[in-house]
Amino acid sequence: MPALNIEFTDEELALVRAHAKAQGQAMRTYVHDAFLECIRDRDENALAAAAFDEVVDRSRHILRRLADM
Repeated sequence: MPALNIEFTDEELALVRAHAKAQGQAMRTYVHDAFLECIRDRDENALAAAAFDEVVDRSRHILRRLADM
């Protein structure tokens, strides 16, 4: 299976280790899951932002009328 080496400062590694321990996970599993969760969250945020932009674009004329009231 492909692997990825990531460098951490001592402080960063201690933080990762503490969080992994608190979750009852091995560090490798914790970092793997956290990384994928971060990517998924960013994808979801990008989709939400795109949907918001589309709603604003489609509603622009109504929003202008409301602003003029």
